[in-house]
Amino acid sequence: MAFLIRWITGGRASHVGILLAENSILHCDIGGVKVVFLETFLEGRKILAIFQPKIPIDRDNAIKLIGSKYDYDGLIGFIPVLLSKRWFGWKIGNPFADKHEFVCSEFVAQALDPHRKIPEFSGDRETLYPSLLLRRMAQGKSFERVKCL
Repeated sequence: MAFLIRWITGGRASHVGILLAENSILHCDIGGVKVVFLETFLEGRKILAIFQPKIPIDRDNAIKLIGSKYDYDGLIGFIPVLLSKRWFGWKIGNPFADKHEFVCSEFVAQALDPHRKIPEFSGDRETLYPSLLLRRMAQGKSFERVKCL
């Protein structure tokens, strides 16, 4: 799955999450939003970057989303979104996305910015994919990169 996400998006990242403590990650994956140990999160993955907010973040909102469902249909909907942009230069919305379910990058944006005040998370979150999210965080002013590989 990770290879397919990187191939379709043309990016290096296939998954994102929120570091809660030194050894735990909050993320949305198959099965929904959950907290896992860092070692579990890293199985079959490598860390490309870690960002730290420069602005106050309401982590309680992120915790409230534990148990939310994974947006399987929304994941499929990324295919026409990304291919129409790549092949035709068209921006379209995700035709299958569910506003009450999440893919990983959409979850991170909603969890850290429920009121849509952080510029890096602006726009249609239903079309936000991991590499785009990391690029926006790297180029924006609300986060600083504390680790990069």
